[in-house]
Amino acid sequence: MSQDRVLLGAIKTQQRRVGQTEVGEKAMTLLPLNPHDGLISPFAANGNPFLAPIWRDCTPARLAMSVYCAANDGANFWTITLYISGAFGVAQGSVDTSALAAAQWQPLALTTFAAARWSAASFPIAYLQIVKTGAPGNLYLSPALYVL
Repeated sequence: MSQDRVLLGAIKTQQRRVGQTEVGEKAMTLLPLNPHDGLISPFAANGNPFLAPIWRDCTPARLAMSVYCAANDGANFWTITLYISGAFGVAQGSVDTSALAAAQWQPLALTTFAAARWSAASFPIAYLQIVKTGAPGNLYLSPALYVL
């Protein structure tokens, strides 16, 4: 019976940690990425298809995405870059689809950011930029941006 309690305690501890970051027990907040510039997935050209308001100072935690690209390989892929912007844009990091299998929905994430803390007064907008390399297929993209 005591082994069951130990095992149950370990499971509860692990469940509590799911969805939280390594830096503490504060839950992540979703910043809503809204369609921008009239662009709707799937994307065929370079652009800035999503933006989110930064309404409070925050710490970036994760840009989680599901992506699908019918034609995709090491020479034909999409690069997705996260920017924060005020008077000027500052790239926070990027990922690309080059290593993903073609014609499958795949997870893609950005967890390392150029700025450890985002100031809402200086950078009130976050946005995604997508850029083609070579001739990849259309990009289907479903992003979620989390902050602490």
